[in-house]
Amino acid sequence: MPNFVKISKYCIAFSILITIVGFISFFTRGLAMDIDFKGGNIIEINMGKAFDNNRIFTIVKETVKKEATIQKLGTNQDKVSIKTEHLTTEESTAIFNKIKTEYGLKDSALQSIRAVQPLIGQEIWQKGLWSIILSSILILIYIAIRFRIMSGFAAGVTAVLSIVHDSFIMFTIYSLLQIPINSSFVAAVLTILGYSINDTIIVYDRIRENQNILRKVSRTELVNKSIWQTLNRTIYTVVTVLICVITLYVFGYIYGVQSIKEFTLPLIIGLVSGAYSSIFVSSPIWVWWKDAEESKEVNKVKASKIKPA
Repeated sequence: MPNFVKISKYCIAFSILITIVGFISFFTRGLAMDIDFKGGNIIEINMGKAFDNNRIFTIVKETVKKEATIQKLGTNQDKVSIKTEHLTTEESTAIFNKIKTEYGLKDSALQSIRAVQPLIGQEIWQKGLWSIILSSILILIYIAIRFRIMSGFAAGVTAVLSIVHDSFIMFTIYSLLQIPINSSFVAAVLTILGYSINDTIIVYDRIRENQNILRKVSRTELVNKSIWQTLNRTIYTVVTVLICVITLYVFGYIYGVQSIKEFTLPLIIGLVSGAYSSIFVSSPIWVWWKDAEESKEVNKVKASKIKPA
């Protein structure tokens, strides 16, 4: 049986390295925000035929020298939604005229050009952050009550650390790759929080059960055995869900369904990170926490027995 607690030292060192890289990326590159959060324009055109997203992107880039997100719409995927930074009326018209000329469209093909204010995106962002904070507090309270035998507060804090870890990993990857963050990302993060904590609670449940059975083993051996007993379930569950999510992502990539890609990509990252943290972050840190508390109590007792000369 592998010594998960020992191995976790290297895993946590790796997580710390990612954390450092993440902070450097945040301060130097920041986070790329979709127009939902920073505002911009959306141009919708009825192409009436098949088209290539990359070609539309190139047209926008060549015409206005700005980045754009291209998404196919409609049951036949024959409509296009072009999201860009703020455009003037002349720039929007220039983009449509270039597409109209290349694809032989009529003026009626232009369905709408509308401005998007960042206020709605900011509200989603703020509410999403508050949801993460509130859910973390509720998780801490719930685990502190349910796992009293494990010293619930310590178990709760380490569980919250694991979901903070998963969230930060997702933000780090998005910052490094400069993938635009939008409302789909916020929804995916909240989804992963629930999935990740579920894996952690399953391990905690087994630790609690084994504490009543394996009273003479060390805390490290107790956690190693508990993780080993739940490992197959964790792997099978994660692999099964990953197959489904990756299939959706490939579908969205092939057919140019941007909304599916935007939601499934952070899910893929979060699922892998969640399985990793439930095994190598939360439970091992709980062991170190309890060992440190026990060592502190022993030192207090020893100090109290030392009589002054």
